[in-house]
Amino acid sequence: MMKKIIFAGIAAILFTAANTVFAAAYGAEAVKENTSYSTEQMLTFALQDEYKARTLYRLVNETMQAPRPFINTEQAEAFHIEQLEMLCARYDIAVPEDNSAEYVELPASYLEAEQAGREAEQENIRMYTVFLEQDLPDDIRSVFSYLRNASENHLAAFSRNAPGFGRNQNVPMTGYNRSSWNYHHYNRQAPASARYSGHHNQYPGCRCW
Repeated sequence: MMKKIIFAGIAAILFTAANTVFAAAYGAEAVKENTSYSTEQMLTFALQDEYKARTLYRLVNETMQAPRPFINTEQAEAFHIEQLEMLCARYDIAVPEDNSAEYVELPASYLEAEQAGREAEQENIRMYTVFLEQDLPDDIRSVFSYLRNASENHLAAFSRNAPGFGRNQNVPMTGYNRSSWNYHHYNRQAPASARYSGHHNQYPGCRCW
């Protein structure tokens, strides 16, 4: 009897520990290769990851007053979240709470911010690649494909800007003149119908990436 009690206690501890680890995983970090996921799990993890990216880019914009691509990627993340929320509504899935601030730290410099952006987009691409290997309805597959392509564009933008803007990237950009980088691009140049729809490949005046 004592052995059974001890075994049950150990099993309970292991079960609790496993659940704690699962609960700690957030967004793309929770997604593993060669694993099947339900529609609810995929939309939840996808929203968490987009929340996390938006929070990171917002922190950089608010604190460092960063030029593009950060202001544009923050705006794009908001649109990505809207697309996923519409899927949640269509499939009667609860939209997860945005507690991404618990998982994001402000980078110490612009150089570190760009690196954090690259890593975030790489993980996002990996997550959607795993999801696209699942048996998906056409509408979900279309949105996931679009979001993965968008993340590939974001990654390319962070990679292109990696050499810097003619300043020391190891110091915070608290005094940078963000307005000179036309961060109101979406409202001032591109037509409304073209926003967030691949217009950086179609609109000659676009400088968002």
